[in-house]
Amino acid sequence: MRPIPTSFQCGWSCARPISKKSNARQHGTGTSRNCALRPLSTISAGSTSATEAMGSLLIIDLGGVLFDIDFGRTRTAMMQLDGYNGRPITFGVEQQDGIFVAYDRGDISTAEFRSELRQLYGFTADDRSIDRAWCAILDRGLFPFAVDELNRLTSAYAATPGSRVVILSNISELHYLDCAERCRPVFDLVERVYLSYVIRRRKPDPEAFLYVCRQEGFAPSDTVLVDDSSANCASARELGMTVVHVQR
Repeated sequence: MRPIPTSFQCGWSCARPISKKSNARQHGTGTSRNCALRPLSTISAGSTSATEAMGSLLIIDLGGVLFDIDFGRTRTAMMQLDGYNGRPITFGVEQQDGIFVAYDRGDISTAEFRSELRQLYGFTADDRSIDRAWCAILDRGLFPFAVDELNRLTSAYAATPGSRVVILSNISELHYLDCAERCRPVFDLVERVYLSYVIRRRKPDPEAFLYVCRQEGFAPSDTVLVDDSSANCASARELGMTVVHVQR
């Protein structure tokens, strides 16, 4: 498994290339670090320099790590839609109603999503109003530090031959269409962006992480995840990944 250097500092950008252990396993129990969500002015070089480190894969979450999301905004906006029947709406970082999971995973189309929302919650609002309520979670935009921190982090990884930085996001089609242009500054800094509704896999399903590892050519033991969901972190850790849990 991949150790977490003592040089890790609080903040999501503490995830930097880590030296490969000779006894690394394909699967197994990984390691973790809890980090407060705030920018860093520097990244510590630590005990392992970029020239000494072997290549590794860094998987970064989007919402809650780079993009400031507020689940409460969508819940509130949906409860204010015409026709709402009062049924509880579970939509948060750790737990979500099945319809939201299915839409994130691309199991249903946007038209089917709207139709099922109307059936479940009684909405009589038009498509535009439903879409706006669904996308209210994204009103805040990128964290002010996101671009500078990610640029610093990708530069650190670029100094290590063979290392790659990608984004893996649980995201629906409507959410992606709403925030894609605002996310362009961070999308342009990474090697690839994996969207759950496109790859038809969603965290914390282990297959979501394994799919990205296969596509990028890395074993889980050579992979670092930066994510704000404890369930996602636990799943990745079980696969042998090093985990940086960003706590909002």
